[in-house]
Amino acid sequence: MTNPKRPPGPPDASYVRSLPLLLRYARDPLRFLEALRREHGDFVRLRLSTYEVFVVSDPSLVEIVLRDTNRKFIKENRTPQARTVRRAFGNGLLTGEGKDWLRQRRLAQPAFSESQTSVYAETMVHYANELLTRWQDGEVRNLYEDMRHVTRDIGAK
Repeated sequence: MTNPKRPPGPPDASYVRSLPLLLRYARDPLRFLEALRREHGDFVRLRLSTYEVFVVSDPSLVEIVLRDTNRKFIKENRTPQARTVRRAFGNGLLTGEGKDWLRQRRLAQPAFSESQTSVYAETMVHYANELLTRWQDGEVRNLYEDMRHVTRDIGAK
């Protein structure tokens, strides 16, 4: 029987037992996350060794977490991966928390207003079309990598 206070998910995994899950994620993050959603639903609890991770897939739930109740959630910055990301990107929107994060979010928010994003539309369309010119009929592509590169190129522009 599952704990009614915990979201569903795969069985808790010790450090050694969590390695196959981490390898599946490393090989194909989107396929791994989609399998979690398909097998366990839109709100999944994943226990890996001493870390507890919650994967939220439903857009309305993502909105609740990121916008409506964001003050109740913290970014875990104690893991080696999180420390590496913070060293690489600094204390910005991706890694920041609390008052620092809110100040930066408010500074960045005007750039993402509807009137402003229409200015970016031409750049987005350009890079999306550029990607499509590289696709071949019948070809198998890694969409995650393609979209990661397009997002990087748009952001850099």
